[in-house]
Formats: sequence, structure tokens, C-alpha cells
Amino acid sequence: MFMKKVGGSVVNAAEHDISLSSGELASAVLPDVCVRHGIAATSRQELALTVRKRMPDDPMILNTNVVGMAARAREQLVQGAVKREDWPLCPRCASTRNTNMLLAKTLGVAGPVLLVVAVVLAIASGPGALAGVLFALGLLCFPAALVLGLNSRVAAVSRITLSQDRTQVVIHEPSQAFEQQWRARNA
Repeated sequence: MFMKKVGGSVVNAAEHDISLSSGELASAVLPDVCVRHGIAATSRQELALTVRKRMPDDPMILNTNVVGMAARAREQLVQGAVKREDWPLCPRCASTRNTNMLLAKTLGVAGPVLLVVAVVLAIASGPGALAGVLFALGLLCFPAALVLGLNSRVAAVSRITLSQDRTQVVIHEPSQAFEQQWRARNA
């Protein structure tokens, strides 16, 4: 359990989470500071919140095949996202987001290139340690790109989640400046 120091006492950080309905998010007056750091926002980005629909009694292996992934992608497109076009980001959060996005794109390109180089090298000079290492690195690029891509979303940078039924939004551990402005602007 995360504890946070507020004033002179230590309290549960979950007590300071901001919880609201999806509809309230759309009409809320946003603060002019970043949710994480409380620093003045220098950019506004689109916040898009989605949830992965959980299938009861459905083994994970059935959700990892191509058909299952395509079905989930179709559901996400049909379901749409809870959006807010003007979410505030400070320079630090914007930089973190841009860095993660750049690294994800780089690894997304590097993965197939390394795989092709490894296969060509193995065909040209026979199987060897270098080809094996390049092939393994190429395979590792894909999950690393996925993790970095997911962490570059505004929702991840700002620590905001959406409930499974898409009705509740929780802003986790907002900075004190963000929380004060939020409460003052959204009674």
C-alpha cells in the first residue's frame, strides 16, 4: 500500500485519488498543471481511455492467438474510447511520452531488420552464434516496443484508469497542485 505525506501526517494515497464518472471527465474544467508533477502544463494532448474486455472462464492461451487478438481489436474499435482532447502535460511528462514513443517506434523497426539480418547471415555463412544473437535480439524488440508504446499513452503517463464497465475514471495519486486546482474548478 502506497503512503503519501500530506502536511505533517502520512495518509493512504488512495484517499487522494480523484474518482469521477466518464461523463464528468468530458465536462470537467481541467487544471493548468500536470497531474504527476504539479508543474505548469506546456502542452495539451488527447487522453483516450480504453479497457480490455475480460472474458470469464476463457483461458489466456485462447486470447493470444491471431484470431483472438483480431476479435479483441475489433471490439476495441467498436467500443470506442473515453476521450478528452486537452489533457495537460508538463515538459517532463511530454518528454517522457515522446522518448517512450520514439524508442517504441525504433524497436518496432529494429526487430524485423534484426530478424532479416540474422536469417541472411545464417544462410550466407551457416548457423552461428552471431546469427542466433541477432535473431534473439530481433525477437526481444517486439515485446519491448509494446511495453514502451503502452507506457507512452497519455493515460499511462498521467496514471489514469477506466473501470471495466467504462463508467468510472480514476486519476491515481495526483500532485497536490493538480488536486487543489481540480477541486477548486470542479465542485
